Amino acid sequence: MKIKQTAILASVVAGATISTTEAGFLPGMIVPVQYASPAGSFVGYAAIQTSEDGTTWATGTGAAAITTNGGGAIQMVTLKQFIRLNMTAFTSGNLQASILSDIA
Repeated sequence: MKIKQTAILASVVAGATISTTEAGFLPGMIVPVQYASPAGSFVGYAAIQTSEDGTTWATGTGAAAITTNGGGAIQMVTLKQFIRLNMTAFTSGNLQASILSDIA
C-alpha cells in the first residue's frame, strides 16, 4: 500500500503542491483519497484540487467538497500532474487528506 499525505490543514490556506510523479503516482490514475480529522471534528470547506501545470487549479475529477468530518470520508479522485488540498473556509478542527494506492 502506498500512502502520500497531502496536508493537515487548520486554516484557510492551500496545502503544499505535490507532483504526483515524484510521490510515486501517475497522472490519470484513479486513486482513493482518504479524509480524516485527527484532532476532532472538522468544520469548514475543503477539496482536493488538481492541476496540469501547478498554476491553474480546479476541484479534482471525483472530488467533492468536504464540509464536516467527524469519522472520515473517502473519494475516488483522478490524478493530474499536481495535486493539493485547498481549504477555502474554516470554523474548527483540522482536516488531513491522504492519497492511497495498492500499487507499491
